Amino acid sequence: AQVAAYINNFPYNYEDRLHKLDIGSKKIDFYTASLEDIVIAKLCSYRDTDRQDVINPEVIKSLDWKFLEKLATDEDELKANISDRGYSEFLYNYEEYVRRYRP
Repeated sequence: AQVAAYINNFPYNYEDRLHKLDIGSKKIDFYTASLEDIVIAKLCSYRDTDRQDVINPEVIKSLDWKFLEKLATDEDELKANISDRGYSEFLYNYEEYVRRYRP
């Protein structure tokens, strides 16, 4: 149940943006979500540890802010994968994040 709740914090099409990790594995491929998808998911929960992760200067510098905006607002992304109440809470966190940290 916890994994399902966590996955619901990701934009709907996050699987289309997975990046293969080159960690030298011979039998299993490992993937990670895009940085922007991870930031969206962390802004959905916004626990103290998540907040620290997304305000990290390296994360802020590495973000594609225009793409982050698309994931945050496009009808076919996060909004398609989360309740109206959850989206309202996310939007509050997202707008505050952009206001404070977008270069």
